[in-house]
Amino acid sequence: MPTEGYVLNKTESYCIKGNDKDTKIKEMIDYNNDSQTLSVSKLTDNNTKCYLYFDKQTASEKTLADLGLEKSKEGCPTIEDGQTIVTDIEGTRSLMCSAEDNDGESFYFRGTTNNNWVKFGQTKSNEDIWWRIIRINGDGTIRLIYAGKGTSAPSNNGGNAIESQVYNSTHNDNTYVGFYNKNGTTSAYPDAHEGTNPSNIANQLNNWFTITTKLSTEYISHIDENAGYCNDRRKSIVNHGNTNFTNEGFGGKSTWYAPFDRVAESATSSNYSSTEQKPTLKCGDTIDDETYKRDYFTWQNKSDRGNQKLENPVGLITMDEVILAGGFGAKSNKNYWLNSGSEYWTISPNLYNGDISVFYVQTGGNLYAGNGAYPRGIRPVINLKANILFEPSNEQAEWGTKENPYIVNVN
Repeated sequence: MPTEGYVLNKTESYCIKGNDKDTKIKEMIDYNNDSQTLSVSKLTDNNTKCYLYFDKQTASEKTLADLGLEKSKEGCPTIEDGQTIVTDIEGTRSLMCSAEDNDGESFYFRGTTNNNWVKFGQTKSNEDIWWRIIRINGDGTIRLIYAGKGTSAPSNNGGNAIESQVYNSTHNDNTYVGFYNKNGTTSAYPDAHEGTNPSNIANQLNNWFTITTKLSTEYISHIDENAGYCNDRRKSIVNHGNTNFTNEGFGGKSTWYAPFDRVAESATSSNYSSTEQKPTLKCGDTIDDETYKRDYFTWQNKSDRGNQKLENPVGLITMDEVILAGGFGAKSNKNYWLNSGSEYWTISPNLYNGDISVFYVQTGGNLYAGNGAYPRGIRPVINLKANILFEPSNEQAEWGTKENPYIVNVN
């Protein structure tokens, strides 16, 4: 994580001329945080005094500034009592919004964004790999989702999947909603969610990462060791109107999982809410929470956080990140940046009821949940370190576009 710095508070900083203490002039002051240079305009009075106030800058704020981005002043989902409230799709505006994750304030891209393109890494056949930034994590690391490969930016919003696969080929037990699971049937909740064996989709991600690309070798030093992926397997505390759901979360017990609670119409309904959904970027309340320790999948032998079970530092997007990007449960949205016109999996479980059900993005861009034994696209997600350096291919043009993507300085 980069050293936290300070940023000028332009609201509180001001100048006064001579003894006129009642007239505070704020327009005179300008501070370039990148070059750390201060300029004062229209300085004609020798007795002018300026009072500067600086706020401490968090890691995620520094990364935001490094990318040349600013948080949107309006239009973002509301936050009430620390909970993010999304009331509809977003397909007309390009927004940079924020919500809390386990490390602090996280900034995420929402709506019709076209300035979150990144070119990083190569395949074994020397093709460039393209990504799009999901969000800047609270610790300043940068979360990317796979967009395609090739010399130029991929089409379809960069939503090309590496392949189509089932989430888990075995699906006769609650354990198989897991990104990692226990092989066989289970007789207790801890047993079902121990997570010792990679799911089919985790195996496919591992194979792509190590066999198809150079990410595990030439580019591995730029990928963060601690950032992980939340496979939120907390069981629901309500049955959403289904009396056969005991929500015990093991064996063949019919169980709703917590991700569905955040999109459900009510505790007594198994329908998606049409007016209000409540995504979260937290995996459990704190890093000491049992959910975080069990369901936050991190890199084994490298990370000192989460469950430390991943063979490689690659995972999937959460259904919460899809909603924050502009999607919505059961509402079509073809205009937000994550929609590609094809289906792809998230890492978030929905339910177990004889079969496993996992959230995915449909062809119309809407969030839905379906049988994990049905093949859908895979879009890998990685996290870049907070202290990496970006450079544009064209200094004069806007950064982060398809034509002028962020490029990681691998040297």
